[in-house]
Formats: sequence, structure tokens, C-alpha cells
Amino acid sequence: METAKLGRLGVFDGEPYVVPVNFVYYSGKICFHCAKEGRKIQAVLKEPRVCFEVDEFLGLKEGEKPCHYGAYYRSVIAWGQARTVEGREEKKEALARMMIKQVGTGRQWVFDKEMVDKVTVVEIAIERMTGKCRLP
Repeated sequence: METAKLGRLGVFDGEPYVVPVNFVYYSGKICFHCAKEGRKIQAVLKEPRVCFEVDEFLGLKEGEKPCHYGAYYRSVIAWGQARTVEGREEKKEALARMMIKQVGTGRQWVFDKEMVDKVTVVEIAIERMTGKCRLP
């Protein structure tokens, strides 16, 4: 969760719907940002129970026969309740943490009122989480 750059949000919108998102994991929660309108946010608002997955492909496991081949990987799946973050300072913190995660700490990120008000930040309170791996 702390190193993956991209995660996949799973929601139910009349049918299962999975969408990739940039995110940050901190203080036992997952945060991502999105537009104020669209399928993703509408699904979250309608049904806040969500699933979130990250994975990292580590290489190919070779074998003598086709059925011996596989993948080396690490993955985490989390389930929880999503909510929109309303407080401007809380939104700024999540956005700043996302920027630091994606591009590093070399800059001081500033988010003005217009920028913060233009996006929706969603927080997932994790209820349970599992991980799986096959390491080389």
C-alpha cells in the first residue's frame, strides 16, 4: 500500500465496476481524488462499501511444463467504507500526501482554495485487509 503508485477501486454500480486510481495510504486509511461528477463518485455515494486492490508484478516464474509457469508478485486487497472528505485542510493534507508519494519530497505543494474545492477527495476507512505474495 505504501509503495504502489496505482490502485484499483472496486465499487458496485448496478454491476461490479473496477477503476484505477492514484492514491495514498496513511493513518490506516486510503485516500484518492476524483472529479465531482462521474461514475466512480456516484457509485461510492450510492454504495459506500468498497474494495481496493494494489499489486506489483515481480517477474515470471518459469518451469519445465506450461502449468509450472506463473508470476512472482505481491498484492493487497482492502475492504472498507468510503466517504467524501469535506474539510478543506483534511483535503489539502490528502492531496499533498498523494503528490509526495507520486513525485517525491523535492517541492512544497500548495493547494489554493479553488483547486481544493474543484476536486473530491475520498477516504476509505479500512475494515479488513489481506495480502498475498509469491516471491522469487
